[in-house]
Amino acid sequence: MPSASSSTAAPCTAPCGRGGFSLVELLVVIGIIVTMLGLVLGGLFRSRDGNRLLAAEHVLADSIRQARHTARSTGAPVELRLTPVLSGSDVVGAKLAGVSRVVLWSETFDKVRDLDDDGVIDASDEAAVPPVTDGADGVVIGRSGNGRVASAVHPITHQLTRGTRLVRSGRTTDGFYLACSVLPPRAITANAIVPLVVVGDAGAMVAESQCVLYLRGYIPPPNEGQVPVWELIGAVWDEAGTEVSISSHAHQIITRLPNPTLPSGAPDLAYPLMGGRWIDVALLYDGRRLLLYRDSERIAELRTGVPTTLKAEGDHIHVGMIHLLNEMDPTYAPAPLDDVRLHRLGTADASNLPGNVVLVDALRGRPLATLGWRFLCQPDGRVEVARDDDTDATPVNDRVTAVTTGERTGDRATILLGQLRSPGMIQNAELTVTLDGRVISRLVSEAPQGGQ
Repeated sequence: MPSASSSTAAPCTAPCGRGGFSLVELLVVIGIIVTMLGLVLGGLFRSRDGNRLLAAEHVLADSIRQARHTARSTGAPVELRLTPVLSGSDVVGAKLAGVSRVVLWSETFDKVRDLDDDGVIDASDEAAVPPVTDGADGVVIGRSGNGRVASAVHPITHQLTRGTRLVRSGRTTDGFYLACSVLPPRAITANAIVPLVVVGDAGAMVAESQCVLYLRGYIPPPNEGQVPVWELIGAVWDEAGTEVSISSHAHQIITRLPNPTLPSGAPDLAYPLMGGRWIDVALLYDGRRLLLYRDSERIAELRTGVPTTLKAEGDHIHVGMIHLLNEMDPTYAPAPLDDVRLHRLGTADASNLPGNVVLVDALRGRPLATLGWRFLCQPDGRVEVARDDDTDATPVNDRVTAVTTGERTGDRATILLGQLRSPGMIQNAELTVTLDGRVISRLVSEAPQGGQ
């Protein structure tokens, strides 16, 4: 019988495993986790800052494009304004306004009016119309030519409510666009006047005016052909009552090619108004410039001496009237008048840019309380950019004095957006606006100063 023998376990020849990490391994793993967490969280915060700038950049760029589209499609200018938002004297943001025009008053004269204000439209209204003595003492309201006759003594007057006046509370003067359609007769004599529209006080003859638009007969001197034409004139009055006027003959667009030269050596008239057909005429004021338009085209511009604030006496709009203080015994020319409209510029659809985005004048620059931008979108597609604190009234992107074969650096303006608190790499957004209306935007990334 085999005998039972006790067996003993063989000794362990392989190294026995440890039950945990060493201190060095733990420190390495924790260091990796902390580093990855820092990268992820830092990216999230930087993304948030970048998203604010990206959103502000897109809002501004799209608003400029929309304003330009509105000007092109409606045939009337639109002014977009970008201004700082203040808390006391500190800049805390930026506000965008003016992507469309605000209609303050408009009239197409397509309905019979209660002219004697008795609440009933009847034969007495026809009797209320002032008689026409010789057919040449006023304008006829309406395209039909059978409407009411208006003159400096008997205009069609409408009272503007407090919220629709050009000078509002705080004596802030808004930009405006005053326009109408008119059928002037053939120009025959000098100094004949077609009174169009006046914004002023309630008195007859308008002793106190804010702005006026009218046509005046003009015969050039012998060396310029002596062909009778109409001269379109617009004017505004500043707080002191000083008149500043613009003429379609005297204030031609200086950035355009010169007019053809006549055999006498004198320049030919630009955009002569001969009369005999319907035209649309307009006056624009933006606090820095005056412009005249004919059929949606710029025909005159005044950049010097334009007041920043107008007279407060502008609670009535008078159709068929003229400011007469400078006109001695004028002769009125009959002309049907229609589609009168007054628009406010640069105030519609106001909204703040996202987050703590502000306007700056340099990369990593500080915001300035005086820094603001204006984008005047013209019906021909031009986008003229101006800085509010610039002493030069010429648009920043319209300062090319000579056409060259190389790159035209003077036909673009650069707008910089920054943030009040920006610890990350993305510090600014940059928008470039060219004179022909192209808008190019990008985010600007750079390392923080001083390694911070």
